[in-house]
Amino acid sequence: MLATDFSSCADNALDYAAMIARASQSKLILLNVFEVPVMAPVNVFTTLEDTVHVVTKEMRTSANTNLRKRQASLDDLSVDVQIAEGNAAQVIKEQVHIHQPDLLLMGTRGASANRGLFMGSTAAAVMREASCPLLAVPQDARATRISRVAYATDLKYDETDVLEYLVKFAAMFNAEVVILHIDRRFAESEWSLDLMQDLKANVADDKMIYREVVNDDVLEGINDFVKEGGVDLLATTTSNTSFFERLMFKSVTRELLMHSEIPMMVFNRKKHDLIFFT
Repeated sequence: MLATDFSSCADNALDYAAMIARASQSKLILLNVFEVPVMAPVNVFTTLEDTVHVVTKEMRTSANTNLRKRQASLDDLSVDVQIAEGNAAQVIKEQVHIHQPDLLLMGTRGASANRGLFMGSTAAAVMREASCPLLAVPQDARATRISRVAYATDLKYDETDVLEYLVKFAAMFNAEVVILHIDRRFAESEWSLDLMQDLKANVADDKMIYREVVNDDVLEGINDFVKEGGVDLLATTTSNTSFFERLMFKSVTRELLMHSEIPMMVFNRKKHDLIFFT
């Protein structure tokens, strides 16, 4: 499912959605949520109710036209369109609950000026409640290939279910999955190696590898690996607090290029059981 506002950023995410739908041979749902603004009657002879009705009809018609245009451009795929009215974050969460997609995609414009919020307020709100993984696609990302997926983790939880999902996702593109652990120490800890061995035993995949990077700064370590390691998609979970909170609320004074170049897939472990591509 792709939530779109018809912006160039959302259309960029549509390229990723189409690529994934083709690889998985899945149906693609295009969802637009519009919210009627607060307004006054257009004149003294028109009630507020009448004005809202007219504006709502116009917005729905415009949304339908835009959705059908994008649907027609994807004539090689099975595409459904959905239009809903209300608060974007709340309605998207409701539609995800109704349709139960394998994956939700949203376009992002990069960090906001005031909070450094990578995903944007709507995507962040959706991610914290959605019953499926969210793929946030930056405006400068290009849907050309997915050959390497990095999963950033602090190795504090059993993450077998997430890795099983990522392995199945990556297999659609014959891609490699890298379990990426950033450590402030100068040697691989015994506990992290033990956890890694358990994960590899539970998730049998010869294209899954483990990499530990030593860096005092978690974001810097991830960013360096992403740039130097040819990573096409970064994944993490909300339970990986040390990674996730810093990725979401990074300092606006620091420019992490990976946020503008590659998508990030986020799993909310507390809110849903993962649905696997079949």
